[in-house]
Amino acid sequence: MEKKFKIEPICLVLFVLTFVLRGLTDTFLISKGYVGQLDNIKYIPLFIGLVISIIYFIKNNIKISNEFVGIIKHGFIVIIFFFIWSLILTIKTGKFCLETINELTYISLALLYAYFTLSILKFESILLALKIVLYISITFYILEIGIKNFFTFSNYLKINFIESSSPFESNYFSGIAFVLFLFMAFYSDKKRHIIISAFFTLFTFKRVTFVFTIIILVMVLLFPKIRKIKIKTKFPMIIGILFSIITVSYFNALVNGSNLIGNITGQSLVGFTMSRNNFLYKLLNGGYVSYGFGSSTDFTSKSLEMDLIKIYIELGFPFLLIFCIEYFSMCKNNLFSTIILTVCFINLLFSFSLNSPFTWTITFMAISLVNKKGFDFNEKNFIFTRF
Repeated sequence: MEKKFKIEPICLVLFVLTFVLRGLTDTFLISKGYVGQLDNIKYIPLFIGLVISIIYFIKNNIKISNEFVGIIKHGFIVIIFFFIWSLILTIKTGKFCLETINELTYISLALLYAYFTLSILKFESILLALKIVLYISITFYILEIGIKNFFTFSNYLKINFIESSSPFESNYFSGIAFVLFLFMAFYSDKKRHIIISAFFTLFTFKRVTFVFTIIILVMVLLFPKIRKIKIKTKFPMIIGILFSIITVSYFNALVNGSNLIGNITGQSLVGFTMSRNNFLYKLLNGGYVSYGFGSSTDFTSKSLEMDLIKIYIELGFPFLLIFCIEYFSMCKNNLFSTIILTVCFINLLFSFSLNSPFTWTITFMAISLVNKKGFDFNEKNFIFTRF
C-alpha cells in the first residue's frame, strides 16, 4: 500500500454505509422483534473501515495524532480497569461472563472508530458524511414509524409530554438523532441542518433529549459564542464526581421506593422509570452477586437499561467514579463538549446507550472536534474554516 493510496474516499463511503446498514437493520429487523445474527451485518463496514485504517497507519508509519488522543487515553483507562476488576470478580465467584467481552468491545469499537475517522477524514468530509447520515436516519425513522402514521394529523394530537407518550417515539433513532443535532449545532455551516436535526430529535420524543434540545438550540442560535467558552480544567472532574454521587442517590431512591421522584415529577416510580425500578428490585433480591461488567445482563438475559446504575451494582462505586471522571476528562476545559457529555450522562442515568458503538462514535467525534476548535465563525453565518 503506497502513500498515494486514496484512503479517504473509501473510509468516507464505509462510514456512511455503516449507518445505512444500521438504519436498515434497526428499522426492518430489530424494531419488528427480530432476534438473530443478520442484525450484525451493520458492523461489517465498521470493521472493514477500522481494519483498513489501522493497516494504512502501520504500513505508512503514520504517527499517532495527539489532537484526538484524549478519547483513546481516557476511554481505554476505563476499559482496562473494568476488565481487570471483572477478571478478579470472575476468579472470585468462579463464573465467567461473556457479556463482559461483548460490552467492552462495543466501547472499544466506538473509541477506535472515532479516532481513526477523525485522523483520516478532513473536516469537510466528516461534516458531509454526518449530513448524509442525518438525512438517512430521518428517512429510516419515518419508515420505522410508518409513512402513513407519520403524516396522519390525529397522531400529533396524541402526544403527551407529561406521561411521556407519543406515536412518534423511537428507541432506535433517539440517540443518533441527538448526537447528530449536537454536532450540527456546533459545526454546521447552514442553520437549516441545525433546525432539521433539532426537530428530528424532538420527534423521537425522549424526555431528557427533548428538554436539552430546546435549551441547546436556543443557546446556539441566540448566543453562538457559547461554543468558545472555556471552563476551569478541574470542572470536568467535579462533574464526574457529582454524577457518581447522583447515581448512588438515585439507586437508593429506586431501591427504597422513595416518593421524592414522584413528588417532583407527578408520576409514580414505576411510571417514571418505565418499570425499571421493579426489574432492579427483582435483580437485587434474586440472588444476584456480581461476577463482572455485564454480569447483570448475563444473569437475567435482559439489560437493566440504566447504564450508570448498572456499572455501580456490577463493579462498585470506585469504578463508577473512574468511569465518570475519565469520560468527563475527555472534555478538557471546553464548556460545549462538557454540555454534550453531561446530557449523554443524564441519559445513561435514566436509560442506556453504552452498547451502541454507532451513537458513541459520533459522540466521541463531536467532543474531540469541539475540543480541537480548529474553526472560526461569526454570529450570523456560522462560517467555519478548514482544519
